[in-house]
Amino acid sequence: MDQNWQSQAAAEAQAETTSWSAQIALAVAETVQQQNGPPKDSWWRCEACFLVASHVLFFASANWFFAKLLYRDYEVKQRYIQILFAATFAASSSMFELMLATVAGLLDPDVRAVAWKVDHWTLIWLAYVALPACFVWTSVRSICYGSHRLAFASAVLSLPPFWYAIYISGRLIHIDAVNFSADLLMARIGVLGVTVVATLSGFGAVNFPFQSMHSFLRPVTQQQVADVEQRLLRTMRLISARKRQELALKQEESRQSAREEPLSIVGRVAQFVQRPLLSLEALGVSVRGGTSATRKQLFTEIQALEAFSRELFVELDELIQARLCELKARTVLGRAMNVLGRCCSAVCVYKILMSSVNLLLRRGSAQAEDPATRLLTILLLNLRVPVDVSYWAPMLSLIFVGYLAFANTRQFIQRLLAIFRMVSTSVTSNSLALLLSEVMAMYFAACVILTLRFVPKRDRADLLMMVGEVDLSYVHLHFDYVFLLSSLCSLAVFGLSYWL
Repeated sequence: MDQNWQSQAAAEAQAETTSWSAQIALAVAETVQQQNGPPKDSWWRCEACFLVASHVLFFASANWFFAKLLYRDYEVKQRYIQILFAATFAASSSMFELMLATVAGLLDPDVRAVAWKVDHWTLIWLAYVALPACFVWTSVRSICYGSHRLAFASAVLSLPPFWYAIYISGRLIHIDAVNFSADLLMARIGVLGVTVVATLSGFGAVNFPFQSMHSFLRPVTQQQVADVEQRLLRTMRLISARKRQELALKQEESRQSAREEPLSIVGRVAQFVQRPLLSLEALGVSVRGGTSATRKQLFTEIQALEAFSRELFVELDELIQARLCELKARTVLGRAMNVLGRCCSAVCVYKILMSSVNLLLRRGSAQAEDPATRLLTILLLNLRVPVDVSYWAPMLSLIFVGYLAFANTRQFIQRLLAIFRMVSTSVTSNSLALLLSEVMAMYFAACVILTLRFVPKRDRADLLMMVGEVDLSYVHLHFDYVFLLSSLCSLAVFGLSYWL
């Protein structure tokens, strides 16, 4: 009996100990969960919501930019153009966002991979199908006055040649495989974008020193500006006088026609006075003929004077801008810009020389160290500065890549506004907006590929997994070739305009 009671007590003690152990384990698990944060599924949902919100923000910003800045002088009659433009900008900006998140290590790799694929396939559908087809559709409808069948047939027939041209452009970076993966499709689009980026970079590398350095500024005095203003005012007075003469002759012709109409009727009724009336009518015709010739001469003079006034206005605007630049160059900011222009001139010469060397030696820069790591290595080895390269290199690379993303976006928007306002009209504005959307997709795809060289190698591997098997050495060689050609052509044009 005592033995049974002892065994029963031991079993109860063991059960109580087990329950206490389970409670302690549960409390420890709750404590660890509180320290580590919410589970992965919850974090995945939060990050996904953040990416969706950022896409919505990019889309809304592009929508506002399209309606308030790009199309502020025109009425948006076709809403799908605005939607396509905003979708292209949202997907393009999201790629820069994902690149910054990869360098900073902010988002989960699985979330980044899914978002990257979504952006890739969105841009592929827009750049390969939607934008070129809508561009041809809109252009043909504006030319052929709304022929839907012809516009649809032209849009369908134009896609295969466009796809073949993109396939041929991929050979510039040695992409010969007929593969429909997202990375290779984006790389082929990026080749055309690299051409656009390199052309703008070559022009900007030469344009900024010419616009900033004092020695390249054209000396303009206030008297020169006043002389052109007086010539423009005299031309406008002549145009006004000629138009008044033309209006007076037009009124005289109207009065002469009003006098001759009853005379011709009387001539038909009264045969006995036919000959005198015919003589008067012939006199009126001769007067009208002289008046008509005078009006034609005045119209020709007015056209010539208006063309001359437009040239004078452009010349006056250039003189005023040059005068403002000269006055600005005398300020503290102007002197700082002069120093910066000299530094950029040195960078431009260095970049042209390095591009030439890369092309001669067929040397790509895709596997080189990023500038932040290189700078910190120089500080550590040569200047004996105690710097933790492994800690500061990703931080500086993040700042530098963020600046590149912002600068590329700002530069593209400035060029977009300038081109659109220069060549757009109420008829061509829709087609031009679609064309610029296509260029935007190519531009941002190229910027993502070219920015990989400024990312540390440990983060570059993660980005290359998303970009795909693209030989970045050939991409940079193509960039150097176009940059060298663009900079030399820009230098020749600026040199001729300066010396002439």
